[in-house]
Amino acid sequence: NVAKVLRSNSYLAIVRRLFCLEEGAKAKKIGLTDVVDYYFDRLENLVIPNIQRLQATARKVGVELIHIRVASATRDGRDASARFRTGGFETPTHTKEAEILPEVGPKEGELVVNKTTESVFNSTNVDRLLRNMGIENLIIVGVVTNGCVEGATRSAAELDYGTILVEDATAALAPQL
Repeated sequence: NVAKVLRSNSYLAIVRRLFCLEEGAKAKKIGLTDVVDYYFDRLENLVIPNIQRLQATARKVGVELIHIRVASATRDGRDASARFRTGGFETPTHTKEAEILPEVGPKEGELVVNKTTESVFNSTNVDRLLRNMGIENLIIVGVVTNGCVEGATRSAAELDYGTILVEDATAALAPQL
């Protein structure tokens, strides 16, 4: 029962840096059509609907939702990790690339944390926020599975948080990831 699990946990992390449509078009141009088609199909038909269901239930039972996004404080992304900078992830806070999809976006009063590394725990004060709020267990969803989601899940476990990674509310660029 989802509501029972959510009641026993007090945090739902929406960890995502969405592989946007513009990036998808670029990937198709260089011959990665299968990857792009798989990813967007999974997002549209599985991940987003499941995140929406989890969010609705979490909100109904009073679970704290915290939304995580890749967003740098500087326009040129110089505050981001070297990996993000060299990978072209300059996503200043007020740009389209840093936006959270409206379908799974925050409601009034929900926290949004901006990060500049794969693991939200490496470039933010999210650990302090969680501890200040008395949160000990995390339910983690989002994209991409083998990047930010995995980084956040591993870091959370290392910091002794109870973690649940919701497989059908995550996506990677390939099924084996």
